[in-house]
Amino acid sequence: MANFTNILKINTRVEVSLDTSPNDYYDSRIQHVSRDAIGIILPSKRGRPITIAKGAKVNVSVLTEEARYGFQTTVTGIITDQIRLVKLAMPQRIEQLQMRQFFRVPAYIRINFHLGTLEKLLEGEDRGQQLNWHLAFIEDLSGGGCKLNSSIELFHRDTIVVNFEDTPLEIDRVQARVVRVISNEKYECYACIEFEEIDESDRDKIVRFIFKRQLEMKSLQTKEI
Repeated sequence: MANFTNILKINTRVEVSLDTSPNDYYDSRIQHVSRDAIGIILPSKRGRPITIAKGAKVNVSVLTEEARYGFQTTVTGIITDQIRLVKLAMPQRIEQLQMRQFFRVPAYIRINFHLGTLEKLLEGEDRGQQLNWHLAFIEDLSGGGCKLNSSIELFHRDTIVVNFEDTPLEIDRVQARVVRVISNEKYECYACIEFEEIDESDRDKIVRFIFKRQLEMKSLQTKEI
């Protein structure tokens, strides 16, 4: 039996999907690990737990600080402890899918950004100053940054604040830095930015969006075959 104790740790967050509906992911955490089994909290979405029958095949994504791991396994029963846990068979193999920070997916998300630091932006808002926001579109996204199609010129090492409000990412504003300018035209600039000041909870939301986007893309590819 393979030893995955460096990955499958107590209180590690996981996302679970049924093999019959791989696009629907449910949140859970590991609460028990033994030689041949893993116990996870009842998976839920928006606080509502789901029932998974014994024998069901599930896909599990393990979210760590360093990377995302994935495996398939089978529900073998229920562990009755202080809380009821879903018992999963220990997988034979776990794959490292990619470093969370660098895994990218194509995306088309409309955002606004402000030239300057988040600190200066907040100071300006406190003083009631009128602040300039510029339109841009995210063209690909990772947990560490994104590629922007901007309506104004950007330059290497510019600091910007990206406003993610009213986007599917469900986060607020993030300070970022321009690390590469791909092309700079009068009305269209392509630049790569790196998130500088971001809460890990917000990064988790971005990573979750990326995973779901990846599943959607795989599903479309399967249908086209």
